[in-house]
Amino acid sequence: MLSAHITYKKTDKGHLVVLCHGAWTTVSLAHVDEPLRAISLNNIKRVTLDLKGVSYLDTAGAWLLYTFLQHIEKKQISHDLLASDPVQEQLIQQIVNMGLPQFSQENNEVDLLDPIESLGKEGIHVAHDFI
Repeated sequence: MLSAHITYKKTDKGHLVVLCHGAWTTVSLAHVDEPLRAISLNNIKRVTLDLKGVSYLDTAGAWLLYTFLQHIEKKQISHDLLASDPVQEQLIQQIVNMGLPQFSQENNEVDLLDPIESLGKEGIHVAHDFI
């Protein structure tokens, strides 16, 4: 499986196309998190997030894409999501429905402990129910 990576291109008309490639999984997100955050949205009017090159997407990958889309929406930039199959769109929609916390794109700080702590607490509650 190819590691996750992105390429992007900007047009002079303010359109940004972000091409996603490889396997977007928990293991590979370190390769795309920082480059995705580093994309400047200055003078961008529209973003196309193209997932056609994504060979595999798990919930962690979908979460990272979701946070990027939320960042775009907060900047009031219109966007398109081009998924290679409906399963990718459904997975991202499930992340949206779960209401998971988002990364702060503004200051580039990542706090992975909150969502991990929340998942751990839920796991403990479930374990106590079975004991």
